[in-house]
Amino acid sequence: MWLKRGYKKFTVLNLRTQYKLLQYVSLIIVDVWIDPMLTKQEEAFLNYWEQNREREKSVVRQFFPGLPIGFAIAAAILLVLDSGWYERANIVAQSESSPVIIFIGVLAIVAFTGFFYKKYRWEMNEQTYQELKLKGRKDKQGTEANE
Repeated sequence: MWLKRGYKKFTVLNLRTQYKLLQYVSLIIVDVWIDPMLTKQEEAFLNYWEQNREREKSVVRQFFPGLPIGFAIAAAILLVLDSGWYERANIVAQSESSPVIIFIGVLAIVAFTGFFYKKYRWEMNEQTYQELKLKGRKDKQGTEANE
């Protein structure tokens, strides 16, 4: 019915345009309402990330620190399986799956969450670094223009 009235359909191009517009509006809001000066904590993060970003990007560095999160999720899954709160699921799990399959599944969960959690943290730090670097450039341009 709404197509007959001439409403614009949501297309991929339209959604991309809306996303780009949202990015530009958020940058304008950040420029206007957030102080352009870098704090000491932000400068310390910039220095740290410039020195360690390549080292933190390695696969080994991304895998091992995320393992405790993976083990915590796997432990929660095993606890739920062992608690017996859903008897029908326990009966099916005990009759149709072997402990080896459950062990492989738990290891896969640990590896997956361990790697991707740390990869996510690296991406967030990289985004913060890029934003602070841009903010620092704008700060320098502002001080040069005032002189």
